[in-house]
Amino acid sequence: MARRIGNYDRETSTPAMNKIYDFLNAELPDYITAGYSLVVNGREYDVVLLVPHLGVFLLEIKGGRLQYADGQYLLVSPSGHVRRFEPLRTRKAKKDFLQYLFDTFHVSPFVYEINCFPKISRADGLPIDPELEDHFMTAEDFKDGQAFMTKIYRYY
Repeated sequence: MARRIGNYDRETSTPAMNKIYDFLNAELPDYITAGYSLVVNGREYDVVLLVPHLGVFLLEIKGGRLQYADGQYLLVSPSGHVRRFEPLRTRKAKKDFLQYLFDTFHVSPFVYEINCFPKISRADGLPIDPELEDHFMTAEDFKDGQAFMTKIYRYY
């Protein structure tokens, strides 16, 4: 089981976040440290994974469905609300987190940003641009610990 930092509240979290929390606690090896709902410089990070010798992984958890229409991604929330989704928006989060690590600890590790859709399968025809593939995790990547770690190690 991964080491945990931060406070996690199941009652105020989304079903998708609870699913990821349960999965990571059950499947991650103990050498990984997982932070949940961490707030750094006013920005909340859903999940932060500290993986020795690889880097820091910022997981942005999405509970809705993803659609692609007219050249743009649309995120449909479980309640049916539709909004534009920008997969690379997490790059700003990455930059901010990296700056925090440098300013606070004087370190500059590799930081990777990943949009996680634990309820969506690639088999459902998820419209992922091949250039963005490494910025997405889907249900297949959360099948078991080995599938998850295989995806993580692709970044190395």
